[in-house]
Order: sequence, then C-alpha cells, then structure tokens
Amino acid sequence: MALQDSTLNRVGVIICIHLTAHAIWCGTTSSADRVP
Repeated sequence: MALQDSTLNRVGVIICIHLTAHAIWCGTTSSADRVP
C-alpha cells in the first residue's frame, strides 16, 4: 500500500508541475489556438 500511495503522490506532483509548465508555456507563447 505504501508503494501505491507513493506512486499516486508522485503522479499528482508530476501533474501539478505539468499543468504549471503548460500554463507558463501558453502565457509566454500566447498561442491559445495551438493548445493541444
């Protein structure tokens, strides 16, 4: 169970970082029409 919780926690952190990076990318490139 500990391993599973650690994996879910890591996935959550990766998602948060990805969303933040995506928001920064969209903000800096200002190409809202190219959002995947």
